Amino acid sequence: MQGAFLQAIFPRIFGHEASGIVESVGQGVTEFKEEDHVLIVFIGECMSCRQCTSGKSNTCEILGLERRGLIHSDQKTRFSLKGKLVYNYCAVSSFSEYTVVHSGCVVKVSPLAPLEKICLLSCGVVAAIILVLELGPYIKELSKAGGAIQEFVNPK
Repeated sequence: MQGAFLQAIFPRIFGHEASGIVESVGQGVTEFKEEDHVLIVFIGECMSCRQCTSGKSNTCEILGLERRGLIHSDQKTRFSLKGKLVYNYCAVSSFSEYTVVHSGCVVKVSPLAPLEKICLLSCGVVAAIILVLELGPYIKELSKAGGAIQEFVNPK
């Protein structure tokens, strides 16, 4: 499929990152248990493929970006509606109350971390344009510490 333009797959449940609490684990899963607090990521780490063992787990050959609407482990979807398949998005589908993901796409977090406030930085930092409306000294320094590279002068 390399270089091929993939067709849109519908119906599907979107959402490619999430935080939550483990409801149950599948057979053979030992690194997680019920009630664990976790982040779900759309590019996992199998830790055994050529990319993962070379330190390039962000390009995992097994748990990389899944575009066919399926789960990594068995290439199936876990969702259906009125007897018809509903496909996953990036093997996560977090815009749902529950989802099923491969354990290599899950990261355990402290149960003290408030799930509604934790998130992945992902593209949010490298792709975001940040607009700062007040340029007081503290805000200016904070903006620079966060990576601001351009200043706009307030004409007032």
